[in-house]
Amino acid sequence: MIRSVQLTWACALLLIALVSGCRDSPTPIPAAPNKVDRGHNDNSIIVRLVIDYGDGVQKHFVGLPYFEGMTVHDLLLAASQHGRGIRFQTRGEESTAFLVEIDGVVNSGSDGLNWVYRVNDKVADQGFATYVLSAGDTVLWKFDSYQ
Repeated sequence: MIRSVQLTWACALLLIALVSGCRDSPTPIPAAPNKVDRGHNDNSIIVRLVIDYGDGVQKHFVGLPYFEGMTVHDLLLAASQHGRGIRFQTRGEESTAFLVEIDGVVNSGSDGLNWVYRVNDKVADQGFATYVLSAGDTVLWKFDSYQ
């Protein structure tokens, strides 16, 4: 009887040791590379986009992939292909391209609010389809009066 009790206790201790060992030293799972996270650390390979709807709501894209020759129009296209992206409409092409709306918010014309964009806090001096970005740039589209 004493021997079976000792054997039972030994088995119980072994089981506890095994369970504890599994809990204390889990097998590490290698992390998959995350391009967006790398982008946050390296401004040379991303551009940012902020959409300000003029009503207290903003949408931020903080790490869209950059490529050489990328325009503001290309940036809008990249944002539209994101899983939580935007919808936008334009009229015209190249230097005459004009942004009509973003996410259903339509320009009001010369007497009202319209979509105006800035690059790195400066109002752009050319059309969005021809403005070539640099890596690390931040583009802000704001529904506002032109200032």
